[in-house]
Amino acid sequence: MKPPIVGLLFSRGSAPFSYWNDRAQTFRASPPTVFDNQSIEILQQAIAEPNATRQISFRPFEVFSGNARLLGQDEWTWRVNISDFSLPHLTQNTTEANLGRNITEPHYIATSYSLSWPLGGNLSSGGLRGSDSPFCVTSLDVEFSPNVTNLWTEENGNSTDCEPVLGEACLEALHASDKSLTRDSCDGRMPSWKTIPECNTTFGYGAVIYGARTSNLNPNVTSNSTPTTGESTSPVTSGSEIMGFGSGLIDGGDARQAYLNASNRVQILIFNTWVGEERWNIKLARPNIHCYLSFDVETQAEEVP
Repeated sequence: MKPPIVGLLFSRGSAPFSYWNDRAQTFRASPPTVFDNQSIEILQQAIAEPNATRQISFRPFEVFSGNARLLGQDEWTWRVNISDFSLPHLTQNTTEANLGRNITEPHYIATSYSLSWPLGGNLSSGGLRGSDSPFCVTSLDVEFSPNVTNLWTEENGNSTDCEPVLGEACLEALHASDKSLTRDSCDGRMPSWKTIPECNTTFGYGAVIYGARTSNLNPNVTSNSTPTTGESTSPVTSGSEIMGFGSGLIDGGDARQAYLNASNRVQILIFNTWVGEERWNIKLARPNIHCYLSFDVETQAEEVP
């Protein structure tokens, strides 16, 4: 079933057209702030009908099976969509005066993540089985060098384990360094991963980190403090988009390669929440850090008109 196209036709504050050059990171189904109403419609259609899509299942709370049995056995599905679409109505503005470069055929590459869980419904009642804990999701826009990406092999295709790419020491250091989850909110504090010694060969070597942001996606939390985004928390339902990445405007002649680059990158999903201990009425937490090479570009990528 294709996800519904949610109407978002509202007046948006004008921003300098040069902002179309910027990469974007968004949460839920919010479009990039620079998008006008017509661009939003095109974006929504492209996400609903992506050029390529793939999904993988995992158990995010399996480590807590002894403390929260039902939640520990729940299998979630992470879905990645890649869309390449044109924005011809912008052509009159894609000039060197506006962008610092000429674009004759404006394209945009969008990557979106969604999560689904077996009980359905919203994140609080279905995904977390009634928990009112904050659900802190970190959006990490990063491109690794080929020597790191190539560590991902076909043997890793059915797993979201980051160890093959990041290494055990780096992964454990990231688990220990994540401070995004506090008692009742998400404060957005994240480590400078390039400076973590255990991650020198991945994040610290040849990786391009465009940005990292954190948002609270649980609608039941009374404190919606998300300083890194300025966004309030709205309900997230099973199967709906939780975050997205945008390429900025790309000329049509470069769109194919940009689409292949987006398709052939290691995707990283990071979130953290409190899990209630059923016997002792205490809360436990451990960051979920998942990796996935979403597509084999030789077989999955499609030509885009």
